[in-house]
Amino acid sequence: RVIDITGDAHYIATFAPKLYEISFKNWDGELLFPAEKLPYGSAITYKGSVPTKPKTASHTYTFREWNPTLNSVPTVPAHDQSFTAVFDSILNEYTIYYKNYDGTILQSKKFGYGKMPAYENLNPPTKPASKSHTYTFKCWSPTEVAVTGEATYVAQFDSTEILYDITFKDWNGTVLATVPMPYGEEPEYPGTNPTRTQDHQNVYTFSGWTPEITSVTGNATYTAVYSTTPRKYQIIFKDYDGSIISKDSVAYGTMPTIPTDPERIPTTE
Repeated sequence: RVIDITGDAHYIATFAPKLYEISFKNWDGELLFPAEKLPYGSAITYKGSVPTKPKTASHTYTFREWNPTLNSVPTVPAHDQSFTAVFDSILNEYTIYYKNYDGTILQSKKFGYGKMPAYENLNPPTKPASKSHTYTFKCWSPTEVAVTGEATYVAQFDSTEILYDITFKDWNGTVLATVPMPYGEEPEYPGTNPTRTQDHQNVYTFSGWTPEITSVTGNATYTAVYSTTPRKYQIIFKDYDGSIISKDSVAYGTMPTIPTDPERIPTTE
């Protein structure tokens, strides 16, 4: 400093070590701990907590080391020094579920983010046939996409209607018609009602089917049923000269009414 001279004087120079700024930064440049001013050659240590990096949808991060490493720069160099946190990245995995139509889990497996999931069972999903339909695997719903998080895919099926053979037979077992019909529908005989030829004893009239026709639940056979009416014959009693004494329509098997014995007028002969 400048002072007024009053006599001889001695001035001694004093020195302080130069200080250099040492800072520790996170991956995004944020200071993890207040920067320190340290003298050249002093030991460098990090005094903060372990650095962290937020998890993303695709990766999880764990602290690995500093850049540069503290081993390579253990003491304060002759310049300011900054260290940046370096992280290892681990690809996130998500559970992908494959379910059957009834919610049964067919496959539960983890796939990495961005990977395309796959159903790895060699056999496709199945759905038991019902009384009305059979089922074949069609696809997954929703459509499979690259993994971005946990997801569930549900099996979808094409359905094929089951047709049952409905057979109509005549009274003697002759097949009149076979009609394929879906479950639950009411069968109908195609065409006009069947007929049965009368015989010497009876006349036959169609009256329905046995058993009684019901909604389709499986293959079924229905047989024609006929009501019977005894066949009638004309019974004629004639006199010797061909004149009709009596005439009647009599059912088969029934005894005709016999008229009173006729009389014939005697002749000279």
